[in-house]
Amino acid sequence: MGSYNYGEGYSIKAHIKFDQYPYLIWGNTANSPQKGKVAINKGVSLGVINYKKHAKSVYLYRKNLFGMQQGKVL
Repeated sequence: MGSYNYGEGYSIKAHIKFDQYPYLIWGNTANSPQKGKVAINKGVSLGVINYKKHAKSVYLYRKNLFGMQQGKVL
């Protein structure tokens, strides 16, 4: 889920104040499991670990799924 970008286009300070800080405090939704900088950074780290752990199998799956082995692009 993305931000509404209330401050985007005005200045970087407005983007930080109206978009980034509220996200760090409240997350994307009221039920967001990742609230606060520590929890968000933990989630990002877990995502990177999972990506590195499964990157090869995801690549092979996509290669097979999309026929990339024959040079096809869908």
